[in-house]
Amino acid sequence: MKFVTERTERAAVGTIYQVFVELDSHLAQRDPEFRYDVEAGLARLKNSIARLEARRPGRGSDELGSPAYTSVSTDQTSALTSWLAGSHGSQIHRYLQALNVAGLRITSANSPEFAVRIADGIRGERWRLSWLPDRALSLAQAISAMVLDEILIAHELDSATMLAVMGELAADLSMPLTQALSQLASIKKWRQSHAATGLSTSTPSAAGNARRSVEHEAPDSIRELHPPCVPAQMRPSPMAT
Repeated sequence: MKFVTERTERAAVGTIYQVFVELDSHLAQRDPEFRYDVEAGLARLKNSIARLEARRPGRGSDELGSPAYTSVSTDQTSALTSWLAGSHGSQIHRYLQALNVAGLRITSANSPEFAVRIADGIRGERWRLSWLPDRALSLAQAISAMVLDEILIAHELDSATMLAVMGELAADLSMPLTQALSQLASIKKWRQSHAATGLSTSTPSAAGNARRSVEHEAPDSIRELHPPCVPAQMRPSPMAT
């Protein structure tokens, strides 16, 4: 992956700024009512460059609250950069520090919850989440779900802003916040009950020690760790005998 240094960034900004201006002019000629926000576009670009620079080897990730990255692909780096530059705000950046994002797995230093990559499809990667095992998610959705769990571990109960951010993260998963919280509470209660009775509550690392492909083992390993996540009212009735 090619990183942009301060010198090349300064040289590129003027050129890119001119490109944005020309783009604005070109689109305005086709649609007189259209105006491209050059300053906003340049600001977003510089923000992305800064985040890529912060992840350069030898640079700490704590400045921007970035997660640790291990063997991630170019597409994954692009998706993560877009997620970091999204609309959730700086409030969540510190929660990212506990995450370790690898090519096939996302884990947390604070929580047993995890995500695994199960396949690569036409629309990109598909991931499964430990507390939503019956849904295929994008990488961005998996990150949102992991961050939501991190916030619940150490969040500000009286913060209306943080509550709104949690609602946005749940919306990334196409579900109301109340449903996401209920799902997480159910999983954590299940883990606690198994721990109390001495039954296995395997951590994410226990599911991937075998030298098999994560894509093949992920669905089964997740279901072994967690009960079916289907609301009672949605479960099929027993067949009449």
